[in-house]
Amino acid sequence: MNLSFFCLMSNIGRCFVKSIRKAEITYPTGDPKFSVLQAFPAAFSAEESDPLLMLDHFGPTISPGSETDPDSFPIDWHPHRGQALLTYMVQGVGRHADSLGNRETFSSPGAQWCFAGSGIMHAEGGGTPKGELQEGFQIWINVPSALKMKEPSYGTHPSSELPVIHGSHLAPGVSARLVAGSFLGTEGPFKAPVSLCMVDYTLASGSTFLHPLTPSHDNCLIYVYQGSGFVGGKEISRGMAAQLGNVGGDKTVELVGGSGGGFKCLLFSGKKLSQPIAWHGPFVMTSKEEISSTLRDYRNGTLLQNRVPWDFTKIGEFPKK
Repeated sequence: MNLSFFCLMSNIGRCFVKSIRKAEITYPTGDPKFSVLQAFPAAFSAEESDPLLMLDHFGPTISPGSETDPDSFPIDWHPHRGQALLTYMVQGVGRHADSLGNRETFSSPGAQWCFAGSGIMHAEGGGTPKGELQEGFQIWINVPSALKMKEPSYGTHPSSELPVIHGSHLAPGVSARLVAGSFLGTEGPFKAPVSLCMVDYTLASGSTFLHPLTPSHDNCLIYVYQGSGFVGGKEISRGMAAQLGNVGGDKTVELVGGSGGGFKCLLFSGKKLSQPIAWHGPFVMTSKEEISSTLRDYRNGTLLQNRVPWDFTKIGEFPKK
């Protein structure tokens, strides 16, 4: 058999690595003491990572202690409109408050999300006890234009709701925690406003697995947050992200744990929205005119079209149960 033909046939159904780039250090709150590794849009633009907008990796760091004041948050109150936000914690305790009247903490591994819709205010952090490690990700997902002004919503998924797949379903030394989408007949709890799959993989040294992509998806990105390994035959390590090519149809992505202890990575696949992106700070719309309108609403105090009637920033103002 012709060798080149054999090589071609062996790669049918496999995605190849289109690009590997290093995440960049950014300061999302403007505080020089709080930095993150940003895989997108710093390394891959929002157009390249569509339907994802942002992936910030924070930690691992040692917590200075959980907040004792229920109204104090390290990431203070700030607005959003036009995107969905997912905080996925792999170490430590997540903590959240918002203008819908939600106040909640959740242990890791766990996820908390809010659909900003027409407008939401929220604050985060300060849940991890002193001396414990905290590590996680904030992920922004774009929203179809027709849904950007829908009513905001919120949800939390503790560890018990995040299915872990291992054993005979995968390969030796491989485990997968499903956050969103469908995977091997299992559904993740986070229901994104777009077609999206998110899997948190752990692969031991030398372990190999072929991840089956959702046939309708046309974009796939992988971010390594611990250790090193191989994606599609290309070496990759902590703080690096890979974008796959040849995505769509019945394709697989090859993952191999590196010799230094394997690796942990987040795999994202989704269906591109392919719509214009107008982004200004915490607001993501589809045109400059929509951004201008959003800024006017924020300045005029009319951004929050759906909110609780009391002062949500002060726990003492909440209605007595």
